[in-house]
Amino acid sequence: MNLTRSAGPAVVGATLLLAITACSPGTGPDDPGAADSVTIGIAEIVSIPPIDDNVAAFKEELATLGYVEGENVTYVEQNAQGQAASFSLVTNQIVQEDPDLIYSLGTPLIISVAQAAGDTPQLFGIMTDPVSAGVLDDVEAPGGNITGTSDYIAAGIYFDAFQDLFPDATTIGFLGNPAEPNTQSTLDEFEAEAASRGLELVFAPVADSAKIQLAMESLRGKVDVLTFTADNTVSSALESVVKQATAMGLPVIASQTDSATLGGLAGIGLDWAEAGRESARQAAAILDGDKAPGDIPVWYPSTDGVEIAVNPDVAAQFGVDADSLGDAYTVIE
Repeated sequence: MNLTRSAGPAVVGATLLLAITACSPGTGPDDPGAADSVTIGIAEIVSIPPIDDNVAAFKEELATLGYVEGENVTYVEQNAQGQAASFSLVTNQIVQEDPDLIYSLGTPLIISVAQAAGDTPQLFGIMTDPVSAGVLDDVEAPGGNITGTSDYIAAGIYFDAFQDLFPDATTIGFLGNPAEPNTQSTLDEFEAEAASRGLELVFAPVADSAKIQLAMESLRGKVDVLTFTADNTVSSALESVVKQATAMGLPVIASQTDSATLGGLAGIGLDWAEAGRESARQAAAILDGDKAPGDIPVWYPSTDGVEIAVNPDVAAQFGVDADSLGDAYTVIE
């Protein structure tokens, strides 16, 4: 299986990763001139395992870098619980606290905070395409007061997995909310990748989580494989999605390794905690005064950091021998 990432709208090279390494922080808030205490606002679009793991790792890594909760850092946290109507409220509550830095997760909420936070230093977490979302013009030299980390994984990696696991597949179902900018940009890329391989991509739009079942039913008997990427609407109902699809006889090969552990066939994802730790390193560099947000390139996972988890029991249901797969795949216990 070829894990070389194809060129895409947000692909960056090894120099980008080296640039982030160069942003390693100083010795923390005990540096001369550093503030005795800081406030960090955390705005989350929904409570799902990837975001929860990311935020936990963010706090843990900041503690190792000298920013310890209850001692010299206070966290102000707000969660929109997946409700678009709450984005403005969450944004206002965070901004009104006048934090020293804001960390936002979930593309629509990131956009809301970015528009309202003024000059406050900001980081976005695991955002698929900040350029298409209008948050940045340049991921290598962001400028301004915002930068962050991305969960972008090239479409080619997904399609390699589709064809490795189901070489006779001709039609791929794609589930997602087109109102989410990251989902729309990923859909465009998936359509181009499918066309380049002589495959058909069938899109089933989902306006909100209550309409997921109806969207999936529209794919019954029409596709060979179901996929979705970092879509907040679908991810908020991940377990029910993978269970329903499997019951329909539809193998799920989608984003997040949890797609496999919760009952799908395979999940493609990055190490969410490592992304959180990288966000913490960016935050410490900003809070230490070593770097302005605009001087820190957006962090992207390298292909070596992409994990493809396979559920052997579900694989067997679809005639796939998980033990015969190559080193690119991790068979879960």
